[in-house]
Amino acid sequence: MNNTSGALLLQAWLAAVLICLWTIPAGGSQAPGNEPTLTLEEAVQRTLDSHPALQVAALDVDVERARRNYRAQKPPIAFEAEIENVAGSGNASGVDGAEVTLRLSRVLERGRKPELRYDVGAHRIDRALIAENATALALARDATDRFIEVVALQERVALAQHSLRIATDTLEFVTASVEAGRRSRAEESMARVERARAELYMLDVERRLEAARLALASLWRASAPDFGRAEADFHRLPALPPYDSLERRLEDNPEMQRRATEFRLLQAQRRLAAAQEKSDISLAGGLKRLGETGDVGLVFSVSMPFGSASRARPLIEQSELQLARNPAAAEAQMLALRTLLSGLYNDLEFSRQASGRLRDDIIPEARKAVRMYEDAFRVGSSTLLELNQAQQALLELQQELVDAAARYHATLMEIEYLLGAGYEVQP
Repeated sequence: MNNTSGALLLQAWLAAVLICLWTIPAGGSQAPGNEPTLTLEEAVQRTLDSHPALQVAALDVDVERARRNYRAQKPPIAFEAEIENVAGSGNASGVDGAEVTLRLSRVLERGRKPELRYDVGAHRIDRALIAENATALALARDATDRFIEVVALQERVALAQHSLRIATDTLEFVTASVEAGRRSRAEESMARVERARAELYMLDVERRLEAARLALASLWRASAPDFGRAEADFHRLPALPPYDSLERRLEDNPEMQRRATEFRLLQAQRRLAAAQEKSDISLAGGLKRLGETGDVGLVFSVSMPFGSASRARPLIEQSELQLARNPAAAEAQMLALRTLLSGLYNDLEFSRQASGRLRDDIIPEARKAVRMYEDAFRVGSSTLLELNQAQQALLELQQELVDAAARYHATLMEIEYLLGAGYEVQP
């Protein structure tokens, strides 16, 4: 697996979700400068291609692979040279009486230990792959959250620009009415205040938008935003999938995947611990030269330690205890995930319902009220304060619609993150 494997494993899952949510452009917001527009799919892909956290996770996989290859090796053949009766006293004072022994030795491991160590290493690689995929999924979620924030603020900028145009038109109308003697200077001052407030609000949301664009671009290590408008069909909310179908996918949650891999690793460690009960045998053989005669003979030795079973018992007990606690921990995790999924699903339903009511019922009614106040204000039957209150109420409702859409998309993506990518660990 190469250093971009986590991103590659995620792409197929992301494609369906991203196409569903964000392929149709939304209108109304202005792109800063002439920079290229950005889709969610592009934002996620650029993040996965560039973020150092994913590179670190990929290197962790390579580290585990190197450890597996090292630990799975058989014990090496050792060369031994031994010289006796040399540089002593009397007959052993020189080198003529020296006895030289040359040996080759090796430990023969019993119980398939190299194979079992390889198996443990392979499961550790699987665990690192799960961590890599989880990192990629978390980065995709982060990119999605920041993209949604950018799109929502673009919508707010459009609302602020519209509000400023209305305040400007109102001020011009009031100023003309004051000059014609039909309005008071107090109303003109109030109109100027409302226009100034609209300008401040627009400056604020523009500042927040620029900060959000920078936060998004920083995910692919850009020092400044290198894109224009974020393209998204923001107010098209995908239909809710049945809750039961989502609950069945909880097994694909990254944490549940990690626990399942951890359980297989513990099983492999238990088998390796059991193999330690069998003592290894050390064999050695070679040649020995007798110093006095110069004759050469063969030497052999065999050794095997006692008590291997008793020494391995604590390690076996540790592995068994870890295996025993894993299912209970996994069950507790699943209960927490079900609770979290249920809460997110309820939030999703409410956001969709709120968005529909605001879009179809409440905002049209508020627009109707604003038009009536505008007509009444122009003929002098309503005050500027009443008109401003109606306009402010409409603006707040439009902001609530943006918030509801943003919550829906963010919650839907949070559920997708919770359910995982449904990936398989690749060999």
